[in-house]
Formats: sequence, C-alpha cells, structure tokens
Amino acid sequence: MAMRLTNAAASGAAGDGSSAGLRAYIGATPKLKFYTGNVHASAETDPAGTLLATVTIAAFGAASNGAITSVGGNVSVVADGTVACWALFKSDGTTKVADGGVGEGSGDISFDKTAWLTNCTVTMGNLVLTVPPA
Repeated sequence: MAMRLTNAAASGAAGDGSSAGLRAYIGATPKLKFYTGNVHASAETDPAGTLLATVTIAAFGAASNGAITSVGGNVSVVADGTVACWALFKSDGTTKVADGGVGEGSGDISFDKTAWLTNCTVTMGNLVLTVPPA
C-alpha cells in the first residue's frame, strides 16, 4: 500500500501558516514561465523550448486541505510560438519547483488559445498547487 497523508499533514507540507512548507520554499514572488516544446521527462530539467513569457505571480496563501493558491496577472509575450508547457520557479527565477503541460481546454494549465504572438498580452488566473492527501 502506498503512503497516504491526512489533510492536516498535506496542508502542513504545503505551508499552512504554522509551518514553512512549500509556499515558503517557493518565496514571495515566484516566476511562472511558459515555453514551446514538451515537458521534459525529468522534473529536474528545464524545458528545452523557446521561452514565450514569464509571469511574476503573487505569494501563495496559507494551505487549505493541502492546496495553496496564488493570484496570477498579465504579461506580454516575448516571442512567437505555440505554448506547450510551463515551469514554476522560486522567487530567484532560476530554481525550478514544478512543471506541466499547457493546452486549449486541456493540460495542467489551460488557455483559450495556445498560438501566441510577440507583444500579445496573456492573462493568468489563480494558480493552485496541491500536495495530495490520502
């Protein structure tokens, strides 16, 4: 049987206000970067595609049932391309925390359109990271 966390333990791991957790590790001004190309097979490796945009998001709030939420923002696209993946970096902008796929109505992050043009504005809503309980 696989190990399971209670909601309280998952919230503690995420950072519930009484513990440092993931939100303290990420920092106050994390960077969410969007790229062309696919998610790399190793979570430790940065995406190989072209960087299309970087969004500085707000600090994540205290955890609830293992989930921490950040408010997104608007960003200008710096290169033409089809967005296919993202990577979340700590406030330093270089230490990778997580990554995932992007799609139109699908993926870990979904956009209305995935074909982006230089100087277009991308609007990012709330970003929720969850440390899964049981």
